[in-house]
Amino acid sequence: MSDAEKPIFLNIGKTKDALSDFAFYRFIIDSLPAAVLTVNSKFEITSFNPWAEQVTGYSAEEALGHYCGDILQGGMCKLHCPLKTAIDRQHPIV
Repeated sequence: MSDAEKPIFLNIGKTKDALSDFAFYRFIIDSLPAAVLTVNSKFEITSFNPWAEQVTGYSAEEALGHYCGDILQGGMCKLHCPLKTAIDRQHPIV
């Protein structure tokens, strides 16, 4: 194996580990008896666990990619978004 090929091989190994870790965390999140969703920097839903589906009435397929305020309809999104506050403070709001 040439030196040029070694970094690619190592990156593949790291990717496999990351995918394995992701699958484990995905299993944990999907198993929680609580609604869990994640958003990107634009507050678009990037994951939506089964409990979130039950609580909101939306399937993950319906929710993914949508602005979280449109799905959660909490009424505070435009004025005082608790999620944005938590991200800005870098501290959870419980």
